[in-house]
This record gives sequence, structure tokens and C-alpha cells, in this order.
Amino acid sequence: MAHTSRAQGLPPFAAAELTAHKKNGIGRQTRLLKLPTKAAFPMPATKIAMSVIACAVVLLAGCEMADQYATFVPKILRQPSTEPPAPEPEPDVKELVRAGADTLFTAHPTAVAVSRPHRMAGRGFSACVKAMVVGPMNPDPQPITLLVTIDHGKFTDRHRATEQDGCATESYEKVELARLPNAARTEGGAK
Repeated sequence: MAHTSRAQGLPPFAAAELTAHKKNGIGRQTRLLKLPTKAAFPMPATKIAMSVIACAVVLLAGCEMADQYATFVPKILRQPSTEPPAPEPEPDVKELVRAGADTLFTAHPTAVAVSRPHRMAGRGFSACVKAMVVGPMNPDPQPITLLVTIDHGKFTDRHRATEQDGCATESYEKVELARLPNAARTEGGAK
């Protein structure tokens, strides 16, 4: 027995275990099980492909990549469509200019006029504001036209109007401004 274990390249203590396994039938050759034919089950490649597609759809739906316009995802897995927000109502430019004319110009303006507001793409409204303003170097009033941006009922930007802004072709409405307190005192003292 020791001789056979050495011929097989096994250590001497493994010879007894080898014969015990042979007695139990472990080393014998058994008949192979008969597997069902291909017609009984779909092909494994089909199952794998279906599993991959199902996982991809679930992942896309879970990662918010499948929005309401995605045509490759069933409607039940798409995100619900959200209604666009209501458009912002047209602001009262006259009232905004009346309340904040001193913040738009460097000096107190006179003969103020405003154009109708125009809706800007995604940024609110724009309007042109004309006024006569005394310059810092020149005591004579000079005409100044500003293009103001209005968002959520507040001035968000202003700059001197250029030809591209189109303020020269606008029609304007006069705005009555509150008088300065100094001018009221001067008139009151002269009476």
C-alpha cells in the first residue's frame, strides 16, 4: 500500500484515506444526469439579455434620466410631467420708477418717461427710462436713456441704452415724480 501511494506522489499517511474513499464509492465513475432538451427552456443568452434590459430600465428610471419625454421608457416608469410656472405678470414700470427714480440716476431726474415693459427670455422684463439729469461736470440737464431689467417686481440691472436696445423707437409715457424736500422748502419760504 505504501508503494502505491509513493507511485501516485502522495505522502504515506494519505494511502489509508485513499482506500477508504474507494470503498465508499467516491472514486467510481457515475452516470451523467440527462439534461432536458433546448426546447424545454429558452436560451440562456435570451434570459441574460432580458435581465440586462430590465436592469437598465430600472436604473435609468431611478437616476432620473427617464424624464417625461423619454420615448424608450414605458410611460409608467417615466417621471410625472410638471406644469410650467405661471408667467410673471407685467410689472407696473411707472410705479417702480416713481418709487426708485433717485436710485436709477446719479442726480435727481426731471421729465421722466418710461416705455412699456418687454418680456425677456427667462429673465423677467426690460424697459427703457428717459430723463433729464444734471451732470456732475455740467450744471445743464442732459437727456439720458437707461435700459432697466425688472425681475419679480424689482430693478435687477440698469445700463445706458445703446442702439441695439431699441429704446429710440419706443413710445414713452410721462411719470410724475415726488418733489424733493429741499424744493418744497424753498417754495414754501418764498411765499
